[in-house]
Amino acid sequence: QEYNPSQRRWKHLSLLAESKNPEEESIPFDDEFEEDEDYYASLPFAALFSCFKARGLKATCLLCYCSEGDNIADSMNLAEGACRFLQFSPSAAEGGGWVIPLSWKSVYGPPPDMSIF
Repeated sequence: QEYNPSQRRWKHLSLLAESKNPEEESIPFDDEFEEDEDYYASLPFAALFSCFKARGLKATCLLCYCSEGDNIADSMNLAEGACRFLQFSPSAAEGGGWVIPLSWKSVYGPPPDMSIF
């Protein structure tokens, strides 16, 4: 589905982005999502998109649906795909490629001892 600014939640996010005070009864709640046709699974990321739109900035959002758990490979695939689309080579940039943040290296602890298998 395409971005449709007339949908209720997009209007709400636009009001937030424009620093206007939306009416309290118009604030969407989680329990309303089930029957609401204008809910997107990516809505948490839509706030940034709506903020850019409200300020007149051109923006493109890239989303990658993935399962729970270690999504490092998913993030690398998304980044590589974006670079191919933009015809940009991360290995040609200063630093010579992707740098995995230290927090990602330890998020699941050390790998299992292979001698147990």
